[in-house]
Amino acid sequence: MSGHPLVEQRPRQCIIEPERLAEIVSGDQQQPLPPSPPELCVRCGERFKEGAIFCEKCGAVRSSVKAAPPTLQNDWRTWAFRGEQYSPVTRRSTWRRTVKAVMAYMMISVILSLIAGLIALVYGVGIVAPDILDDPGGIDEHTLFIVVPVFIDLFTLSGYALFAYYLLIIAAIIASCSWVFFTGYKVFMSELTMKAEPRKHSQIFEISGLIFVEMFALFVVVMIAVLLGISETETGVTGTTSELLFLLANASVWEELIVRVLMIGLPLLVIDLAVRKGHRKWKNYILGGGFSFGTPEVALLAASAVIFGCAHYIGGWEAWVVPWDALGGITFGYLFLRHGLAAAIVLHFAIDYRAMPAEVFGFSESILIALMLVWMALGAVFTVYYLLRVGEFFTGKKYLEEHVQQLVPYQLQPMPYPPVSPPWSQNPRQTNEPSAPPNQAAQQPAQPQSGFSGGYICPYCGYTEARWVDGRFKCLRCNRLA
Repeated sequence: MSGHPLVEQRPRQCIIEPERLAEIVSGDQQQPLPPSPPELCVRCGERFKEGAIFCEKCGAVRSSVKAAPPTLQNDWRTWAFRGEQYSPVTRRSTWRRTVKAVMAYMMISVILSLIAGLIALVYGVGIVAPDILDDPGGIDEHTLFIVVPVFIDLFTLSGYALFAYYLLIIAAIIASCSWVFFTGYKVFMSELTMKAEPRKHSQIFEISGLIFVEMFALFVVVMIAVLLGISETETGVTGTTSELLFLLANASVWEELIVRVLMIGLPLLVIDLAVRKGHRKWKNYILGGGFSFGTPEVALLAASAVIFGCAHYIGGWEAWVVPWDALGGITFGYLFLRHGLAAAIVLHFAIDYRAMPAEVFGFSESILIALMLVWMALGAVFTVYYLLRVGEFFTGKKYLEEHVQQLVPYQLQPMPYPPVSPPWSQNPRQTNEPSAPPNQAAQQPAQPQSGFSGGYICPYCGYTEARWVDGRFKCLRCNRLA
């Protein structure tokens, strides 16, 4: 039979897959799986080719892949059966993002004020240094202490040791501000452009918002003191410009160390080691940040805030200022637990040094008063916001939640394909075979109508355009022969 002239003589080739060759060499031969039964078209009964998706005779989709999701293209003729799962589209309301962006733009004034305070801090070295080193009537000495809430003196610094300590305080403030800006500016930029995630704020946003709350709280406390006829003094720190520059800078750093670290961070370390049988990295208890608000955290936060407020009264402040100082202790402790010690130092410095640029450079106080009024008005909004968050913490409910709508792009429902006769049924198959004579065509029996009149359809991708190659159709999309 092989020598028959009608049979094409071709050289025999033995092609063995590499995996199969490895099995033969190793002797580990697996039993071949039984062949799967052929799948027939449910419309015309034609047998599907191996790997085909569409029936070559009638164009119906294979029943085993009938429920596969379509592509994102609008062409109803093309289906991509790649097993891709498209997640629903989420549409969120924009009013929260809009309000957040407006508030973020208002917070630029806080950033500018903080920069002015840093300039006054650095410029003030030339004012403070002579009082520490040369002037006998200046800052002769300073005693470092802790509060419990009474003051317990540790040791006293003077001369060059005091000046070196002052430079360390300045370096700590500058480093804290730099850390906050470099770690939070990307998120803050997304808040300005309405791209930030809901309920998540950058350190810059949190610090600025809490400054607004502090200014509004100060306004409320002052108004209550005036109505009650209590004599008010804005701050218990008095003295010359050099003394204010030193004492306020020292309070921004030293008070955070002796209150937030000693009264929150280290007790949490003891609790984690003794009760919760586990602890975070050691630096978290000193530098703060990354804490969740459980019962120990909330209890230590409240206790440290009360001690912080009472210590100011013992230190010579008016009694009516104690609630405002206690609120400050809550905000500083919150930042210490949430964002770290650097954020607490920046907030403390921004509040204490808010008037120092005008004191050092002689700016008009009208600008400062106008800025404080704006911050107080914004503080009323942020006070309501944080009160809602406190209510959510204790009740477990969420208030003013944004509306989220899930949009499903496609309904993945099984359906026959195509539902009507395809458009290519009007295009007869073009071949190079000579057409039959009219008399022979008339003698051929009529073919049953199946909804498909012989137009080309690729059984692998469903495309309807091809070219004739070596007696077979080659799809112009997937380049497969059919």
